[in-house]
Amino acid sequence: MLVEPPVDRSTLTDAVLQYYGLTVSSLEYVPVGWATAGYSVWADGSQYFLKLWPDRERATGALERLPFVQELHAHGLRVPYPLATKTDELWVEVPTGVIALFPFLIGEILPDWPVWPRSVLREIGRTVGQLHSIPLELPFREEFEMKTREQLRPYYGGEVLRPYETELAAQLDRLDELQAAARAVPSRFVVSHTDLYGNNMLVDGDGHVSVLDWDDMRLAPPEYDLSLLLHGVQPMDASAFLTVLEVYPIRPLRLELFAFFLLRRALNDFTARVVVLADPDLSAAAVADAREGLEVWGAEQWRHLDRLLGLIRAPLAG
Repeated sequence: MLVEPPVDRSTLTDAVLQYYGLTVSSLEYVPVGWATAGYSVWADGSQYFLKLWPDRERATGALERLPFVQELHAHGLRVPYPLATKTDELWVEVPTGVIALFPFLIGEILPDWPVWPRSVLREIGRTVGQLHSIPLELPFREEFEMKTREQLRPYYGGEVLRPYETELAAQLDRLDELQAAARAVPSRFVVSHTDLYGNNMLVDGDGHVSVLDWDDMRLAPPEYDLSLLLHGVQPMDASAFLTVLEVYPIRPLRLELFAFFLLRRALNDFTARVVVLADPDLSAAAVADAREGLEVWGAEQWRHLDRLLGLIRAPLAG
């Protein structure tokens, strides 16, 4: 969350002492995430990251994944693995929601994703290759589902959606076709992050990459994670993707799956902002941000899809 929710911070510091046995000397809000709140915590001379899910029901999927994030750490991946409480729990319910505590990972989020240094992109390729090679069984699996039509239905005819209705109908029909193709094509399923883009990666001074926010990890085709190297402010080129591909080990990769995952992402991002704009109490700044997002992360993404697919068709075939 970019803005701290209404939280009594003393409930957080008290919970860290009660459940983790750590005395907090400072707690500072970190404006990251969409549905969670984050805090930098200093306790007993060490730094930690505290993650708060204000909505217990929405936290369920993320909490179920915490033991698997620990396993990724055990396999050598740089991830924010959850620390156990004094009673070996990985999360705790508190009056303000649900919290989990993690070691604080050193690094920074680089600007201008994915126009990052070549050395960092190659490190991303090695990291994603390592992730996709971990033999971890997960109860969460990509089903190529689409909920966009149902989510958008209440907003048709409204002021926000009306200018997009014609092209939106064409994109939804195309996604139906891509869904059928994605389900039909032979594909390997691997452990996937599913939101692998710039804001979820920290780069330290040695160029090592830590991957954050595993709330939606699942078994999925490798194209799911790799497709986000083509998801940014358009018009993008494919240079970052091609650099990662130099060191990424898994083949073959299917163009049909890139098309499905990219279009579904664009439609999901678009829909999320339509829903946000239905809130009558939204601030002027939030309205402006959501309207910009309709274009930048929605319409501009699907308008550039065929161009991007054309850029990667030959490298995938080769």
